[in-house]
Amino acid sequence: MSMEDIVFTFEFDDANSNNIANDYLENGWRLLHVGQKTVIDPQSKQMYYTTVYVVGATSQVYESWKEEQFLLREKAARIKEFVKANDNGNF
Repeated sequence: MSMEDIVFTFEFDDANSNNIANDYLENGWRLLHVGQKTVIDPQSKQMYYTTVYVVGATSQVYESWKEEQFLLREKAARIKEFVKANDNGNF
């Protein structure tokens, strides 16, 4: 597989980045980059560094991921409608 085979990328740089990147790698995504990112806290104006992971997907992996996302959105919509229909002030 070459970089030309990558059709979609994600960048993760929060506290759970390592775990999220590992989850994607287990599902066929490819690790493209690991590095540092400089972040400035808007309140304290202090600078700090986070680890950033970039993963990429081939068209096959990306299409599979998009289908999974579609199914998750459908499920979330059904749950939302269920809650809305059954809300007696308890939710």
